[in-house]
Amino acid sequence: MLTRKSISNSTKSRFSIHPAFPIIWGILLILGKSDGVLLVFVAALIHETAHIVAFFAYGERIEKIRLMPFGVSVSLRSAADVTCRKEIFAALAGIAANLAVGGISFLLGKTENILGADFFAACNLALAFINLVPVLPLDGGRALYFLLLKRSTPLAARKVSIIVSFVFLVPLSVCAVVLVVKTGYNFSLLMICAYLFAYIALKREI
Repeated sequence: MLTRKSISNSTKSRFSIHPAFPIIWGILLILGKSDGVLLVFVAALIHETAHIVAFFAYGERIEKIRLMPFGVSVSLRSAADVTCRKEIFAALAGIAANLAVGGISFLLGKTENILGADFFAACNLALAFINLVPVLPLDGGRALYFLLLKRSTPLAARKVSIIVSFVFLVPLSVCAVVLVVKTGYNFSLLMICAYLFAYIALKREI
């Protein structure tokens, strides 16, 4: 999951962590199985690192990186020079990374019998497929927004993206509740859905 801001007067890269990050991941550790949560965290780290690498690949200057509860916020020196094509590429880079790592982990689990490889593969593939859903600020939602932006105004693109987000977020939330009922401990998807609802309701920018 990627969100982005632009800043113009910073001279060096900075890294920060959102106050809610340790709280939410601490809750997940308490409610879930610690080894499983850690593997999910590693998969998420791979995903977010791919976003950052994608911006570097396009030669963008990253001034600030902020670790959010379920993603990363990247601040660039200037938003004016970042095209829709670059934004879409950066958004989909995380999905591509998880699909690649998930595929490799799956093969290693089947051929080398590496402990935890199958679960790690499932974490990466699940993260990739969730981010494909066109819900803001998931990667699929950002890709949809910038595709619309190429042919419409920012306001129109945002309105359509928000409508599509709610259409997909409602059934995703139902799946999250079913997951909690069936497993008795897996609250991760439910917490993500709650975060997405809050983001769409409160966030003023993509």
